[in-house]
Amino acid sequence: MLTLHNIQWHSTQFTLAIPSLQFHDNAHAMIMGSSGSGKTLLLSIIAGIVAPHKGTIQRDDEDITHVPPEKRGFSIVYQEPALFSHMTVFENISFGLRLQKYHPKAIAQKVNEVMKLCGVQHLQHRHPLTLSGGEKQRVAFARAIVTAPKLLLLDEPFTALDPVSKEELIGILRHIKKEYKPTILHITHDFDETLQLGDYLYIMNHGNIIQHDTVARVYQYPNDIFVAHMVGAKNIFHGSVVHKKDGAYFVTDKGCMFFLGDSYRNSFQYAILRAEDIIISKKMLHSSATNQFKGIVVDIAPMKGLYKVSIDIGEIVQSVITRRSLEAMNIQKGVKVVVIFKGSALHLF
Repeated sequence: MLTLHNIQWHSTQFTLAIPSLQFHDNAHAMIMGSSGSGKTLLLSIIAGIVAPHKGTIQRDDEDITHVPPEKRGFSIVYQEPALFSHMTVFENISFGLRLQKYHPKAIAQKVNEVMKLCGVQHLQHRHPLTLSGGEKQRVAFARAIVTAPKLLLLDEPFTALDPVSKEELIGILRHIKKEYKPTILHITHDFDETLQLGDYLYIMNHGNIIQHDTVARVYQYPNDIFVAHMVGAKNIFHGSVVHKKDGAYFVTDKGCMFFLGDSYRNSFQYAILRAEDIIISKKMLHSSATNQFKGIVVDIAPMKGLYKVSIDIGEIVQSVITRRSLEAMNIQKGVKVVVIFKGSALHLF
């Protein structure tokens, strides 16, 4: 397990402060945050490229705070592959093994294994300048894993790729995880990427980790408005909790009253309603769902095989439905519908 204790780094314009943090063995940890939040700096400190001004880094029971990068047993892949232009693909991939004085036969065996895994065997005699962006990044992944690192650090490795190359490399990364089982720390701005690959999610803002948990729990239960936006929440309402005779309600600033249940703290200021927790109907239903609102469809937009439907119920609410449902209910802009959801679907913070 990788453990950070009271890590601090500071300059005149920025401070990174990580009181205590653990990364689980063989898990894929995603790190998200706005630009300038300290994500790459944190990765550089873990890699040993940047020294912290205070604190310690432990791998299992070993203090590696002052261990040189090349002796940590870690590998890193950046957004730009950073291959050696004067070397062939084979020479690039084998570089780490040659530094560690592996026997030529062992080098050939290990390099061939990762070239096959990453789909670059046919490129082994070529130089980086002759490769496409996707091919270069495949080589960068092969070079990173050929030494079987205990920790694989990824700094937005898919950002510069076209959609097809990105999907291919995500598939390769899944194979790498299955074959080599490294612990992975992975910076991304793409929450879809996080959903596809991540086990844990760490959200950074202004040099601090402000929330971390499993991807599913951070997605379902963001603890503030910044995290909510990071994980792609759309139906975010500002308001307050009001108690009436029949139970508690969240009342939005525009006056919509969402029934919550029996009792809630009064301190909550935001409510999130996930698009996938909303039912769209053409009529009121006899349902266990305690919130039903009449509204008008104001927008319909396609999204990855589904449709995002925006409905004005006094607040704009977004839901997602299939093409079949859209056509079956004849949902179009201007059509009157009913928005239905349970009080338990609302997450307050």
